[in-house]
Amino acid sequence: MTEEQKKIKRYVNALERRLKLPLKLKVRINEDIGTEIHLRMEAGESVDEILEEMGSPEAVAERFHEEYAEYVVKKSPIRFLFLGLAAFIIIAAVLFGIVFAQSHQTEPSISIIGGADGPTSIFIAGKTENETNRNVWNTYWMSVVGLFLGCIAAYLMASYGKRGDRKQYMKCILLSAAGLILSFIPFFIPDGHVVQWSFGVGMTGITVAPGVILNLVVLVMAWIRMRKKRGDDIR
Repeated sequence: MTEEQKKIKRYVNALERRLKLPLKLKVRINEDIGTEIHLRMEAGESVDEILEEMGSPEAVAERFHEEYAEYVVKKSPIRFLFLGLAAFIIIAAVLFGIVFAQSHQTEPSISIIGGADGPTSIFIAGKTENETNRNVWNTYWMSVVGLFLGCIAAYLMASYGKRGDRKQYMKCILLSAAGLILSFIPFFIPDGHVVQWSFGVGMTGITVAPGVILNLVVLVMAWIRMRKKRGDDIR
C-alpha cells in the first residue's frame, strides 16, 4: 500500500467512525468519497490537496448528518448503563471468585481402617464436598458470563437504535441467545449456583435471575426489529 493509499484509508475510516448513519448509508458514502478522490487524483490533483479541500472528517460527517437528518441514528445514553454494568459484573465476579476459592479450600479427611495387626486400608473422605464446590464454581461462572453477554447485547441494541440493519440485530440475537443458554444451564445442574438479585416488597421477597431476564428481553427486541427491518427492505 502506497503512502497516498494509506492517507485515503485513514481519512475514510475516520469519516466512517464519525458518521451516525445506518451501515448501508455509511458504505455508500465511503464508496462515493473514495471514487471522488481517485477521479480527482487522475485529473492531476494530489491527495493532500483533495483532502484539504474536502475538509476534516468531522466537518464532512456534519454535512452528511444535515443532508440525511431523517436517517441519523440517535444512540440512547442508556447504553452506557449496560456498559458500566458489564464492567461491574466482571469486577464483582472476580472478587467473589477469590473469596469463594479461599473459603472453600478444604483438606480431605483421612480415616485409617485397621484391626489388631495395624492399619489395613486408608479411606479418603470429602469427595462429595469437592464435587459440590466444583459444581457451584462452574455454574457460577456460566451465570456470570451469561449476564455479561446480555449486557453487551443490550449495549449494542441501544447503540444501534431503531435504525440498525439486519446484520447488527443478528449480532444482538446471537449474543443474547448464547447468554440465555449459559444463564439457564445452572438451573439444571445439581448444586448449581445462579447469579440472582433479591428484592424486598413488603413482607414478600422476590428473587430474579438478571441474566435470564436481560437476555430474553434483548433477544425478543432484536428479533422483532430484525423482522421489521426485513419487511421494510422487501417493500
